[in-house]
Amino acid sequence: MLLSQNEISQKTLDEQLVVIEGDATDREAVKRTLFVKNNNENESEFVSFVFFGIGGSPTLRFSLKNPVTLDNPWVCEKSMQAIIDSLNEVQRAQAQSSYVGPGLAIVSTTGISDGPIDVPFGLRWMYRFLLFVPHEDKRRMESIVKSAAEENLFSYATTVRCSLLTGDHKIKEQSGDVSLKVGTSKNPTVGYTIPRTVVGGWMFENILISSNQQQSGYSVITLTT
Repeated sequence: MLLSQNEISQKTLDEQLVVIEGDATDREAVKRTLFVKNNNENESEFVSFVFFGIGGSPTLRFSLKNPVTLDNPWVCEKSMQAIIDSLNEVQRAQAQSSYVGPGLAIVSTTGISDGPIDVPFGLRWMYRFLLFVPHEDKRRMESIVKSAAEENLFSYATTVRCSLLTGDHKIKEQSGDVSLKVGTSKNPTVGYTIPRTVVGGWMFENILISSNQQQSGYSVITLTT
């Protein structure tokens, strides 16, 4: 199991991890992930936080303009739409005045900003040519998240735009000193790559743990090394 390779005990996994089978684009399956069993009572509680990081497998196609696509080209947009639709159902079922949406953090990418450039010159051709389809998917995902946040469907929503992700999930193999650069959409950091574990660690420490201190609304962070 992937998690056990990071020295998380089986006891912790048994007590804290719940795996729900289903398609991330299926609203009914997604809705089941938004409620968790209360350990002390035989009831379910609405989640307080949603961490969203999903993608597809790249595939090649015969196209001079966009030769690289995904097995599901709009997987990020459709999966996020399933979350939003599910939350809308929850909001309608509750009195709107009492509804408190979960916090949201999503993993996105640099290279899709409408503002200042956040990609180094050496990567711009690859981003525009080879990664057009997956980046368009991320762009659509961000758009619907921003709209949902403006309608207070989330207590707050933070998009983390990362430079090219490297490595895998193994924390030990990627430990060590990393010069992390953090920016915003208006003042982005520019870099080539960042390890996956560094992104996950930063989001855990700066968004999830401090979720009670997050400002409402929508915000964008850029991360690179």
